Amino acid sequence: MKNLIACEMAYDGGLFPKIPDRVKGQDTLLINSQGIARKVDDYLTTKDIRNGKYNKVVRVSTVPNSADVSLKAVSKNKPYEFIVTIGVEYRVKDSVVFYMNRELYNISDSISIALTRIINPIAKQYELTDDCIDDAIFNRLSGCEYSLEALGITYSVLSADAEPSENAATFIKQMSDATLNVRVEQHKAVEAEKLTSINMESAIMTKVASGEMDMQTALETLSNSNRVEGLNTIENIERLIAFIQGLLEKDLITEFEAGQHINDLL
Repeated sequence: MKNLIACEMAYDGGLFPKIPDRVKGQDTLLINSQGIARKVDDYLTTKDIRNGKYNKVVRVSTVPNSADVSLKAVSKNKPYEFIVTIGVEYRVKDSVVFYMNRELYNISDSISIALTRIINPIAKQYELTDDCIDDAIFNRLSGCEYSLEALGITYSVLSADAEPSENAATFIKQMSDATLNVRVEQHKAVEAEKLTSINMESAIMTKVASGEMDMQTALETLSNSNRVEGLNTIENIERLIAFIQGLLEKDLITEFEAGQHINDLL
């Protein structure tokens, strides 16, 4: 954020001190050797200056400044977070307080902490894929003037933008990929169920390939289908062996697994 101290200069009031000039858009402060500040206003007198033993003049900018403040807020998809960027306009309202406490507080950090308290409850209501969180945050924050009394600063919100953090974006992509994979496998299963009993081996092989059916269940299902078709024991075994060999050719099972299943049939 911008340095709000416009200038600092030595000051020697002497016996007949001159009241420092005031500048538009700035507050003029007199500072003594203990660092205590006094604002130059209509009520300041030369006697006040002599008694205060001021030795420095400081000018503090009071014009509005704009900046972006970035903060994190936990989403409904815990523990993933939004990165929220808030555009703010800020200015010095109490120049004496600002000067006295300027080294104790950071403006950006102080605004960020204050806004986080407001934004966190809002963010927790929204999924990472929700687009309306920006409007929800802005509607809550806009139209108000907020005060940081310990810093002598006031600020208002100009804009709000929320995006998933880097790890949250990765989570969204993985979630989308997983959803896509599930839909693909579901489509395979539906298409397989449309096949006739003549092509039952292909239907069952598809389910084995998608992981929807294990080998034992596959062989039992195919054997039941063969019995429905009236195949004898030898034909049934031959068809099951051909099925196992088909899985082996498609690299869906190993040679060892194929041998085991064939031995079980024989």
